[in-house]
Amino acid sequence: MSGLGFKKVLGQDTKTLHHVGFYQYMRNPQIVFYGIAILGMPILWPSLYALGWILLFIIIAHMMVLTEEEHLSKIYKEDYKKYCEDVPRYIPRLR
Repeated sequence: MSGLGFKKVLGQDTKTLHHVGFYQYMRNPQIVFYGIAILGMPILWPSLYALGWILLFIIIAHMMVLTEEEHLSKIYKEDYKKYCEDVPRYIPRLR
């Protein structure tokens, strides 16, 4: 987040689309890293409840990502469309 700049992260600088750091490899690194952290729950405390939390996180996070993508495509139009074509949503491409 600090690589993008605090104004950009807080939604105050919306003139250009920046994609630096992890954002050049995947469009949602925060969601991916939170998901990895949440996957630790069933490892530490195996239960159906932990599995339920993981499934709930996946569903809610994906819905949030789709909403954000719709919003960003309205703001940045062709720049965001090109970015989406070049950079995968969750899993980085191995080159």
